[in-house]
Amino acid sequence: MFVARRHWTVERNSRRYEVDMADEYFLGHRVVRVNGEVAYEGRTVLSDHTGAYQFDLGGSPAFLRTRTNGFTYSYDLIVDGRSFETGKPLELKGQDLRPHSSPSLTILSGVFFGGLLVFGVFFVGERLTTDAAVAVAGLDAEGIIAAKRVEHHRNGDSYVLEYRFATPSATYPGRIYVGDSEYRSSSVGDAVQIAYFGPDPRINGRRPSLGAVAADLLLAGFIIAVPLWVSVRAIAAGVHELRTAPQVRDLGIETTGNVVAVSTLRGRYMNVTGWQIEYRYQDGEGREWRGSSPSYGEAAIYRWPIGSPVRVRFDPGHPADSQFLG
Repeated sequence: MFVARRHWTVERNSRRYEVDMADEYFLGHRVVRVNGEVAYEGRTVLSDHTGAYQFDLGGSPAFLRTRTNGFTYSYDLIVDGRSFETGKPLELKGQDLRPHSSPSLTILSGVFFGGLLVFGVFFVGERLTTDAAVAVAGLDAEGIIAAKRVEHHRNGDSYVLEYRFATPSATYPGRIYVGDSEYRSSSVGDAVQIAYFGPDPRINGRRPSLGAVAADLLLAGFIIAVPLWVSVRAIAAGVHELRTAPQVRDLGIETTGNVVAVSTLRGRYMNVTGWQIEYRYQDGEGREWRGSSPSYGEAAIYRWPIGSPVRVRFDPGHPADSQFLG
């Protein structure tokens, strides 16, 4: 397993610190040690490691900054707003502290993932219907090969045998995909064993094993469940924010909260699209609540590190509804 390693010697507050980093490229396990002691540990499995990961360095926050060009990662240490690699103040070109997201964009992202869901259902629906019907309730029949053809694709060829078979009431066409050797050894007019669904013989093919159907169902569940969860969550969050934002803005009470975490937001290819500041605050009765900011760029990580105070406005009638003011 490939592991990237870096070592920095840092002078801070009249003390010397030995900082060591190890980052696994594929499993994404990151560890930062300060003078041999673990100061930060995290994991990003099979996805973009880009980010700024906070750890304590002599009582003040420092950050392991990770970037990628799509093939390799680069690492830097950010101490007191300066890049340890360049010795210069960190410059984040094209970034400011304006949020990236709005309720409308959140809802649109939910609609987008809903579209992916529809595509997923369309993609797997026909195959699942055919395989399940033939595997569970298929009737055996003998088809006669009527034609052979090769489908050419960018990544290779597919081999198809087209056949016809008879039921007590009519004759129906069908096709199966086969391997190269079976395709070459088969001829027009040869018999091929197939199965068909009695109520609708147009559903036919080779009888798959129940294990293969179960595997297809699990895959279909994954293809459908992930965009469904993301879509519902995004639409619900956007609608909730549209509903509560005017109330919080007009009648809310301002207070001071504290940053408790920074969440990384990812796109459909697991690439980093932004960061959310998660904060904790108390209402007038001393009860504790949590909220999260809109999506920000990397600059927000350094502006509002974990543990720092932030301004928050909340609805006194519904204290769980809040607005991040920064």
